[in-house]
Amino acid sequence: MADTTIKPGIKPTTTAPVVKATVKPAAAPVAKAPAAKPVEQKKETKPAAKTESKPKAEEKKEERVMTVSLRDAWNGRRNNRAPSALKVLKREIERHTKKEAKIDQSLNSVVWAKGAQKPPRTVKVRLEIGANAVRAYAAK
Repeated sequence: MADTTIKPGIKPTTTAPVVKATVKPAAAPVAKAPAAKPVEQKKETKPAAKTESKPKAEEKKEERVMTVSLRDAWNGRRNNRAPSALKVLKREIERHTKKEAKIDQSLNSVVWAKGAQKPPRTVKVRLEIGANAVRAYAAK
């Protein structure tokens, strides 16, 4: 048997009672309701699309050719000249047409042809002016 007297300077040690883990018996499997069969949905068939469609009324687009000076793009940083030239180009087109300008890939490639540092000083632009927006292409 262990000595239960307390000695000075020594803390009494207590042993924790050992707890045995109890295992719960497995619950009986719950019977599941039989799975409902998926309801087949009837697919509605649409009539075949007609190959001939009515021609849409074409928008009247005005075309205009203008020369835009990109001089202001050369005032900025050297490596930022081509992006700046595109901003100048868009600003000038919007200023002259009073509509939102969209720059075509052909015009973009003309501005970037010599790289970011040396865009052209001037660009000839062909504009197609629609009802809401202006599309700008490189003039040939």
